[in-house]
Amino acid sequence: MLDCSKSTISRIFQQVVNALNGSTSLSDLWTSPKSGEAFFVDETWINIDKQTFYLIAVVNEKKEVLAWDLVKHRTRHRIISILHRVQARIGRSIPILVTDDFSTYKDVATGLGHDLIHVRHVH
Repeated sequence: MLDCSKSTISRIFQQVVNALNGSTSLSDLWTSPKSGEAFFVDETWINIDKQTFYLIAVVNEKKEVLAWDLVKHRTRHRIISILHRVQARIGRSIPILVTDDFSTYKDVATGLGHDLIHVRHVH
């Protein structure tokens, strides 16, 4: 569509990403306080240049995205790190964590280190 090489498109995309990452408005958006009682975690896979990545997202019951990450591996530590960012935004521990049947989420729920209700919802 742009009649450009892949490397040119990649450089343009990198410039856009760098501009967004340097934006104070974007930083404020992802750090502003939020509320919620139930937090839903899910992931989907994305193929980029024949490599598989996972987009992991956390939303509250109002369907507001509170944190996300694009990762090569969806490990317990990566997911816990994302949930720690959510806890920082809500100013307290997550009371209810709703996940799918991905087996790692059991370790994630216990790995947060506090009492919470873990609901495994099979979709």
